[in-house]
Amino acid sequence: MSEIDEITEEVRLFFEYQAAFCEKLAAGTFVVADGSANPRADLSNYVQSHVLACSSLAGLSFLWEVLEQPTYPFGGSDTERFICFLHSLTSNPNFTRVCTPFLYYALDKKSAAKPDGVERYFRSDLFEKWVRRDNDYVQHVVSRDPLQQEVRDLYEECERNNPALPDAETLRNPDHALFTFTYAGLIYKLYRNAFAHTYHPSQQTTQFGRPGEEIRVIQQSGYTLITEVSGELITTTRQFVDELGNATIRALLDIPITILSAAVREGASIVAQLIVRERYLPYGYDKDVEVRTRA
Repeated sequence: MSEIDEITEEVRLFFEYQAAFCEKLAAGTFVVADGSANPRADLSNYVQSHVLACSSLAGLSFLWEVLEQPTYPFGGSDTERFICFLHSLTSNPNFTRVCTPFLYYALDKKSAAKPDGVERYFRSDLFEKWVRRDNDYVQHVVSRDPLQQEVRDLYEECERNNPALPDAETLRNPDHALFTFTYAGLIYKLYRNAFAHTYHPSQQTTQFGRPGEEIRVIQQSGYTLITEVSGELITTTRQFVDELGNATIRALLDIPITILSAAVREGASIVAQLIVRERYLPYGYDKDVEVRTRA
């Protein structure tokens, strides 16, 4: 085995071990050196597994970028690299779909403070076509969500039907908006960023799927707390409210760890193939630490 083949195998196995470790953490089957289980297994294992998975995907996306040299639709950034990398994977076709409940409620929230131009027609059509559900807590069917182009076609139709509206009443950049509202975009925003920066899940995520299940989205108007006081169970129902105190509906996203670990495994395989093809392994950032002067 050549040196580059050995390095390729090391890289592949490193990320595959990371994926397996994430799954063990999430399942609560990982034990520390003394044989004891994690004392804060519920939340801590959930957080740690998702932090590690997103970190692995971010690392793989960097290697993929250097080796593949992809063309980015919006100029390139850490965010775009992560999303485009997930879009390139085949382990989950839903990564490239637009999460219509999140897009609809984001537009609905904006409409309270801005004119209702094309956004109003687009928002209502979006709701009727993909978001509408009969009852609260009913799970959204992710596999029925559209690809970006289908939603773009709907938006363009709304623009054609309302040609006289000013720019202030239309989306600034529809293509970029739809790109960031794909499931891959929401993984970056609500999982990668939330866990990396705050070590807590976003308030727009929930944990109701089990390992091995698919991406899930539910639309809720609130939540119910059940607490025990002096042996008596007390049920409290709370509504989600907007900035004005009005009751509202919120979409919540759940990405089981097995979705992310499968992406890590596929990403590791792709990067390994690229290393073999290019006969090259990127070694970190090559930029020097700089100091700014007046000259």
